[in-house]
Amino acid sequence: MKRECHREPRPLALIALGRLAFATFGLAGAIFSADFTITSAAAQQSRTPPSGAAPEWPQWGGPRRNFSVDSTGLSASWPDGGPKRLWRRRLGAGHSSILVDGGVLYTMYRPVVEGQQERWKEEEVVAALEAPTGRTIWEHRYAAPLDGIDASIGVGPHATPLLAGDRLFATGTNKQLIALEKRTGRLIWAHDLVREFDAPPHYRIMTQKPGYSCSPLAYRDMVIVTAGGPGQAVMAFRQADGRLMWRSGNFPIAPASPILISVDGQDQIVVFASESVVGLDPNDGAMLWSHPHPRKQDSNVSTPVWSEHDNLLLVSSAHDGGTRVLELSRSGPKELWFTRAMRVYYGTIVRIGDYYFGSSGDLGPAFSDRRFGQIRRDRLARSSVRAEHPALRRR
Repeated sequence: MKRECHREPRPLALIALGRLAFATFGLAGAIFSADFTITSAAAQQSRTPPSGAAPEWPQWGGPRRNFSVDSTGLSASWPDGGPKRLWRRRLGAGHSSILVDGGVLYTMYRPVVEGQQERWKEEEVVAALEAPTGRTIWEHRYAAPLDGIDASIGVGPHATPLLAGDRLFATGTNKQLIALEKRTGRLIWAHDLVREFDAPPHYRIMTQKPGYSCSPLAYRDMVIVTAGGPGQAVMAFRQADGRLMWRSGNFPIAPASPILISVDGQDQIVVFASESVVGLDPNDGAMLWSHPHPRKQDSNVSTPVWSEHDNLLLVSSAHDGGTRVLELSRSGPKELWFTRAMRVYYGTIVRIGDYYFGSSGDLGPAFSDRRFGQIRRDRLARSSVRAEHPALRRR
């Protein structure tokens, strides 16, 4: 393995969970647009934390990138008429979720051309908003052409930013990586992965050409992203100045974002690639292991699910894919089970107890046992699934 090392649309809801606030977006005409709504509960829980406290929701998937939050005392019911809405504002198109840091919300969007509802500007915006009021604190705009992008599956941006220290890192539709000062939005450094490093502009064999969707990952003093191209499936840059620290991997990448895990005390980056699942050393990009997950296209999108207490890693993809669970050790992966009965496409999977929960794209909700992959499915409303499924009754 060659490795180069330089050491070193409409909103459905904005809801509050403990000290979190985040939005989910609905698909309308294959174009996403974002109204932004916040409730009084969310605003109260987004007040500034003690100095030096970690951001409540600093990246894609939350603090541990697993879409779960350590909160207690969540309300089991809404007041009559629902929670009080404090404010609402329109942003633009985008798939970016929302970060929470004290009383500030961060997100990304593509603005609409004024007076033309279905025409989008050739730029994207990173924005910081006051949680209690929705007022814009700052915005950073950068060029984001739509040439060669299949707008029928979204005009972008497709990724979620990252908060690390006093910096915010964001990735754009055209494989841009930018570093901003979190407080002011001032540009610190930026890279165009296509122009500067000859990364391919699109995923390898997808029939449709979506924009770049890797949400950046922090490790020590580095920010890590997938890129693509010979010897640079994954690239790491120094957070302070954007210097290339290492690049590694000759495997074709996919839209899924990488995650950071610890296997028996060893830090690893897991990359859900086009044809495989790969483990890398985050310090220098060294290949640790690889396990096949063959697909006819590059559309491995869903984020892998890691469970450190039993060293189980789950990956899932739709169409000709399926769900696979690996048991990891320092000596490598062991496949425990594989099934095509659960095939998750764009959505994310969460683990609760001994079960994985996800929306199986063409089959409806599916619930899988962690060890044997036995699938339970219910096409009814979520409340009916909760009542029927013992793992959900224990929430």
